[in-house]
Amino acid sequence: MGKPTLAYRVLTNDRVKSILVNLLKSLIFLFNLIGERASFRLASFLGGALYLFARETRASTLNSIRIVFPDIGRNEAERIAKSAFVHQTKTFVELLRYPCLNRKEILRKVRISGIENLRKALLNEKGVILLVPHLGNWEILGATLGLLGYNVYSFFLDARIDSIGELLNSFRESKGIKLIARAELKKSVKVLKNNALLGVIADQDGGENGVYTDFFGKTVSAPRGPASLARRTGATVLPMYVVRNIDDTYTMVIQRPIFLKKTSGKEEDINRYTREFLRIYEKIILQFPEQWLWMYDRWKERRHVAAYIKETASKNG
Repeated sequence: MGKPTLAYRVLTNDRVKSILVNLLKSLIFLFNLIGERASFRLASFLGGALYLFARETRASTLNSIRIVFPDIGRNEAERIAKSAFVHQTKTFVELLRYPCLNRKEILRKVRISGIENLRKALLNEKGVILLVPHLGNWEILGATLGLLGYNVYSFFLDARIDSIGELLNSFRESKGIKLIARAELKKSVKVLKNNALLGVIADQDGGENGVYTDFFGKTVSAPRGPASLARRTGATVLPMYVVRNIDDTYTMVIQRPIFLKKTSGKEEDINRYTREFLRIYEKIILQFPEQWLWMYDRWKERRHVAAYIKETASKNG
């Protein structure tokens, strides 16, 4: 076993964890005290500072932007990257301001486009898988549906510090979002059978058992979960996202529902629809590049992807 990284040693130190939890609680108090406008001004400053000082993350962000936009100039790449840092900082601050969020605020902040598509998807009565990218404010998306009275569930990953994860998850649940651990497949199937909404964010790495395909021209492993779950349950897949407007209000865009056509070839179905989902993600990201989560290094070298590329080249060689 290799030597633990500095980040691992820091996050597993009880004293450090206690400091981070108390710092987070202080930030929650501060942002809920000073109001939305002042919170966004502070978030803009913090996002700009992170862009300047988080050198490795900034470098990987710029590299990812050049993968998606190979002909982009330096100034434009830097503009997109800095805008993304500021936007994601605002998104985090808004999560910390969840105690102030209610139905009245949602009706003020969020305009919904395509609500008829959600209604059409629910008519199938086999549940709806919400296909969401890490773009805009996916946290507001779930809160909007929950506060408007929809029966909405979402997968979640455990945080590295349990008490922080529990605190943030309690915020989400207070807005009507019911959480499911990613390992609880049976529960997600039951949820869909009850014709509920299940949020899935599937634009990150799919691991060794993912669907290997291209994403903006580069080979990646994509999560097979949305297509596999939809095929198994007959659930409707509904692409949607929430994009930030210039005045820090939002537009929720609900696209046309996808009704999967099941064939006798299980893997072929999963692969085909997973690739279709990635094409949907690509179109959304190209439209709003400043609001995607570039800080997650989607194209960094991963052993399972490298092994797949090597194996494919060997078969074709």
